[in-house]
Amino acid sequence: MDLEELARLFTFLQPTARRNALMLPLVKFALETAMRRGEILSLRWDYIDLQRRTAFLPDTKNGQSRTVPLSSAAAAILQNLPRSIDGRIFPLSECAVSAAFSRAAERAGIQEVRFHDLRHIAITRIAQKLPNLIELAAVSGHKNVAMLKRYYHPNAAELAIKLG
Repeated sequence: MDLEELARLFTFLQPTARRNALMLPLVKFALETAMRRGEILSLRWDYIDLQRRTAFLPDTKNGQSRTVPLSSAAAAILQNLPRSIDGRIFPLSECAVSAAFSRAAERAGIQEVRFHDLRHIAITRIAQKLPNLIELAAVSGHKNVAMLKRYYHPNAAELAIKLG
């Protein structure tokens, strides 16, 4: 997805009529953190340290816990969210998120995109800020560079500029 497509997606995630007010912040949070959908949906306020800008994930896909650094934008998203009575940050089901995301993408005219694609976009963006692969893997939660490589999609023109 390019910036124009993201802008259109954000437009169709705006909380109007029957659209869930948590979807736009959830998508923006995913783009800021590169966290998986299940990791985001399992986040609880107890796991967030806004002072240190970290989110603790006690259970991840690879079976290990990890602490995710939060950008200032990710922290701001969290600070602006209402508190859920059950302690979850995004009290939504995976099915509801997938369905709402798919509807918004379809309305935005974006073909063949899934929520998981946000992770690819986020990792590629974060790689521009953190070129050190070990640091990037620490943020993304990948155990090895081979898996991380599947998510990082460098732009050849931007690499050419870096080369000088």
